[in-house]
Amino acid sequence: MLVADLLALATRWRPKRTATIIDPALQGIGGHHYSAAERLAAEIAAAGVDCRILCSAKADSNVIGALKGERCFSESIYGRTDTGMPEFERRARAISKDLYRMVRWTRPDLLILPTCDQVLLYATSLCIKSIGGWQPNILAWFLYPPDSEQAQAEFRVAGASLEAVLSSRGQVHACCETMAAKRLLESCLPFPLERRPGPSALANAIAPARRDHVARSRGAIVACVGHANIGKGYALLPDALSLATTSDDSVVFRVHGFIDRRDTVQDHETFRRLSAMGPGVSVHNGVLSTQGYQEFIAAADILLLPYAPEVYRSRGSGVFNEAEQLGKPVIAPRECTFAEDAFAEGRAVPIERLDPRGIADAIAAAISGLSQLEERAAMHARKRQLDGLQPLLSRLLKAVPGPCAIKL
Repeated sequence: MLVADLLALATRWRPKRTATIIDPALQGIGGHHYSAAERLAAEIAAAGVDCRILCSAKADSNVIGALKGERCFSESIYGRTDTGMPEFERRARAISKDLYRMVRWTRPDLLILPTCDQVLLYATSLCIKSIGGWQPNILAWFLYPPDSEQAQAEFRVAGASLEAVLSSRGQVHACCETMAAKRLLESCLPFPLERRPGPSALANAIAPARRDHVARSRGAIVACVGHANIGKGYALLPDALSLATTSDDSVVFRVHGFIDRRDTVQDHETFRRLSAMGPGVSVHNGVLSTQGYQEFIAAADILLLPYAPEVYRSRGSGVFNEAEQLGKPVIAPRECTFAEDAFAEGRAVPIERLDPRGIADAIAAAISGLSQLEERAAMHARKRQLDGLQPLLSRLLKAVPGPCAIKL
């Protein structure tokens, strides 16, 4: 009787599922890396699944304490000094070695790569091959489309390597944020991609903040938020906002920009000029907590994203995704494909020429048509509602295949 009971129990027993979030560039609070890991960890915990977060070896106390991250990676996905294949191979093997050390014995069922590139994809495949018999599912967001021949060659190597170590292409659920990126990536990778915004810093339940009458009486609030690197167009703001305030001094501009050490001289001069523009322009350079970031966006009427098209032509934008979720109108360059649907549906205003006058003209157009923009943006936000992240995670965890022989 005891043997029969044990056999019956064995047939019903299933090991508890586990997930691991992998981000070699996660170092500190603020920005997409932190908020994506925070959101993913919360959704995984809500599903009753154990989760680890593997981050940069340089991660600060906020990541280690608040996120319970584990220092792991000596290499980042940023800062490549050489775009050739040898550097690609070297970085991937270094990341793979660090990853192998952390997952060799735990073998998580689901690997989540919220800020994936070709180096991290290749590193993941090398790690899976080194361990042998491990068949995880993989959820990856690709932020940077392969817009050069070298990048495309690297993506092909990474995709082929991953395909060779997995039993099925269905084990990879790959995402990107624009149709332009989807087309480029699918030309290089052996698995399909879904156009899906990255993990948002905003919880599904959050709603746009209601502006009180006193705050609104001062005029519309136009906000800029994020890392103040050169591709975000912050250097154009002093002249652009000077022109905009000359046309309409009731508008309030709130500019947040975390200064990137790579552009520190230019950024300090930009923010010095912005700080001297008077009460209509407020400036904040500190790193925002997730709550602070949510409140900053929720308090705005319009989000201004004067991004360089040569950087963001095919890329997505986390700030844009969160503005959509909250029903906020956006101003962005016409060439930035992340906003093409919003332009077509009348819930965003294009910057036709990315210079101070072009930005000021777009701001004036957004202010004059704000009621219609808000109505259409709110309608879109109601339609999209939940982003479906938890059901996706649950499905990938339930569908984990068993061990199999590695294909050589």
